[in-house]
Amino acid sequence: MFKNKWRLSFFISLLLLITSNLFWFYAVIDQAVSYSYLSDSNDDANDSIKALGGLIVKGAQQYSQKDILHLLRQANPDDFIVVEGNKIIANSSTFTFKNDKLISVE
Repeated sequence: MFKNKWRLSFFISLLLLITSNLFWFYAVIDQAVSYSYLSDSNDDANDSIKALGGLIVKGAQQYSQKDILHLLRQANPDDFIVVEGNKIIANSSTFTFKNDKLISVE
């Protein structure tokens, strides 16, 4: 009788360990696939931001740093906007100026 209980508990424990390992294997594979899709999406977003930044620079040649700052504050009054020398940082965009003219948006 004692042998049968030992065998039963051994096989139940073995089944639980195998199930647990299969679950963790699935979780790792799922995270790897999710990370690759997230990385691709992030690369596409960065490319779009660079393209739009180029368009903004071409269209804002007549505006000074103070004008751009005023426009940003007017467009989004609740945003946290930081001015550091020749840079304005708003949300995830950095506006860089040289001689009071916009040269890049990153």
